[in-house]
Amino acid sequence: MSVKYDEPTSCNKCGGNNICTIKDSIERTPLEYNTVCSVCGFHDYWVTGFFESRLDGYNSSEKYEV
Repeated sequence: MSVKYDEPTSCNKCGGNNICTIKDSIERTPLEYNTVCSVCGFHDYWVTGFFESRLDGYNSSEKYEV
């Protein structure tokens, strides 16, 4: 069974391009990002595959499967 994760470079509000700043990583693998959309200015927080804004009902980011 595959899981669909939120792509951190894609805004979860409008689908635009995010500017990502690494907040935490392990051995150079990012685990957490602060993100800001370059289109709508939406600030979000991405942690190990999912945006915090999902809790507020946003779900417009591109997805990837692993």
